[in-house]
Amino acid sequence: MVKRFIGFMLCLLVCGCGTKEIEYRPNLDLTPYKRVGVVSFTLKNVKGSIGTLATQYFIESISKTQGEIEILALGDLDTVLEAVNRQALDAATIKAIGEQFKVPAVLVGTISASNFMEIAEIDGGSGGGHIVELKVVCTAKLFSTETGERLWQRLSSRNRTFGRGGTASIGIEDGMPYFVEKNAERLYGELIRDLVGGVTSKIIILQ
Repeated sequence: MVKRFIGFMLCLLVCGCGTKEIEYRPNLDLTPYKRVGVVSFTLKNVKGSIGTLATQYFIESISKTQGEIEILALGDLDTVLEAVNRQALDAATIKAIGEQFKVPAVLVGTISASNFMEIAEIDGGSGGGHIVELKVVCTAKLFSTETGERLWQRLSSRNRTFGRGGTASIGIEDGMPYFVEKNAERLYGELIRDLVGGVTSKIIILQ
């Protein structure tokens, strides 16, 4: 959807107002922190490997718009909690992460799903074999490791019908949508990039 929107905007600008430049700028300025830790995206009400994709794209997006920032991938939440000998991600844990990994700020992300409705089950195909309607939400939060307080939060969401009209289908496991792990980037990469882009960047039309 983002690609189509950008293409439409470019067409309008070229045809109607002359050539103008479009620039991606960060929604959050991380330069004051110089070094930021990123906890791998966790999943809520959904299963599969899209958390790994979201983490990868999230770090790529930050690096693209703020290349001077040193980004430290901390690993998944369980690994991070074990490293600081804590049980939950609270203010004390955030401070402990700062001490352990020597980062002044830490970013934590979540991919969640809601409004899940199965429409039909289908045979064959490269996805999980179901047509479903689903709202997928990407949320990112920035915490100060000095105070443990949340400094910033942003989310983006997309409503999708999977398994219809050429869109990759998804599975259902334990009553939750399951984004299949095989070929996940090919099947869901565009959606996850779109979601992450909505969190990390904004489009600026230069005069």
